[in-house]
Amino acid sequence: MCSAFTAPLTEEGYQSVAALKNDDEMNKYIQRVMGSQGLKVQDFSGLSGFTPHYSGVEAVQNLDRMKEELASVPWGEKDSNSPWVVSLDESGYQTVAGAKDDQAMSTFIERALGSLGKKVTNEGALTGFAPYYSGTTSVQSYARLCEEAPGLDWVEQVAAPTPAPTPAPAPTPAPAPVDSGNWWKPDAVCDGVRAEERANWLVNNKNMTEQEARGEVRLEFPEMLDGPKTWWKRDADCGGIRSDERKKWLKDNEGMTEMQAREKVRSEFPDLFPDV
Repeated sequence: MCSAFTAPLTEEGYQSVAALKNDDEMNKYIQRVMGSQGLKVQDFSGLSGFTPHYSGVEAVQNLDRMKEELASVPWGEKDSNSPWVVSLDESGYQTVAGAKDDQAMSTFIERALGSLGKKVTNEGALTGFAPYYSGTTSVQSYARLCEEAPGLDWVEQVAAPTPAPTPAPAPTPAPAPVDSGNWWKPDAVCDGVRAEERANWLVNNKNMTEQEARGEVRLEFPEMLDGPKTWWKRDADCGGIRSDERKKWLKDNEGMTEMQAREKVRSEFPDLFPDV
């Protein structure tokens, strides 16, 4: 099962949170989306009224529509140091701790736990824990946070979904292996989410190794990670639907990897995807 903090900031991630039909989870996910746009909530009552129209409680829409609306809502404001968007490392931790804001640190802690495949089960306990990292009681370190928080009794592992059946194997290239690390950029922004967070999500939810997850992210976002020039066209018209939508359906419903899904679409519409 996914959570607001483990789902990627992609259409797939949005739909997985919407499937929960839970306003609290979608409320947090929306704040993550806002953070990726350099925004924060200025009036939480406005957010509360907005959330059900995306959470599945009243309606399900799509991530692009959400981003479009969030860019102009009156209850949002600019914030370049938002705990929803600072990097999950010592620098990001110290930025949030410098604000001496317990709520902001709670958000940062939940993000950090989400990147480790964990989630908070008791918000009250989190509220009591945050001051020891937020600066209102004390300041520690990101390494200490990642060592202490995952083992607390109000934190649990997010269960990985049952893997989809594997289709008949086809001769397709394997995901690019991890080499000396020259191409891997953990802070590269891949459709609103850091590359490292996307890779961690794949490890925790798609049963991939770290090597496979990094290779998969590189296939999804070659332009961000110095990937090879590709024949793939994300917006090609494949019988009335975008090639990326067809690829996503194959991944979600046929259990295919990124490359398997691309090759399948290419076999269906060969004229649209000539060799580079």
